[in-house]
Amino acid sequence: MKFKAIRQFLEGDKRVSKWMDQTIDDLAPGEVIIKSQFAAVNYKDARAVTGVGRVISRFPCIPGIEVAGTVVETADPAFKPGDVVTVQGGREFGMQRDGAYSEYVRVPAAWVGRLPHGVDAFEVVAMGLAAYTSAIAVDELISRVKPQDGPILVTGGTGGSPSFAIDMLASLGYDVVASTGKTAETEYLKRLGAK
Repeated sequence: MKFKAIRQFLEGDKRVSKWMDQTIDDLAPGEVIIKSQFAAVNYKDARAVTGVGRVISRFPCIPGIEVAGTVVETADPAFKPGDVVTVQGGREFGMQRDGAYSEYVRVPAAWVGRLPHGVDAFEVVAMGLAAYTSAIAVDELISRVKPQDGPILVTGGTGGSPSFAIDMLASLGYDVVASTGKTAETEYLKRLGAK
């Protein structure tokens, strides 16, 4: 079976992305094959695809660090065909190993997260790594600190992950203090829930 993917090559000292036909055998190894439904385009991905900077470190490589889709084949009993799943970044996905910009993605099972029923695959990728990273951090934080323990400081408040963390923590009843060097963004941080 052939499908389309963006694959980047190193040609001399130039990074060149090509839209091309691929097969499953062309992809990096892994226990889970996913039919891609949505892939994010964030700053790192834009740089990778356009060849700016040194995001990709193995050539050839398919860029893209966030994907959501449906399992079509798996060698891991933790998953079954039809499961709606996501792969969210990491140090290798889309940089050192084939990533999200492919109609099919093959990855190690340890990288795959199953989406709970009712969670939309588009929204998972649209919110992307910033929301995912924040959710993991907030989950860890609430297992250790309760709202009555006092205020929580979120640094770099206007950034992607900090903005999500402020919103999540405030919604959970925490007193959130946000720090930023961007004083013009004070009202934005207050709207998110920062005190």
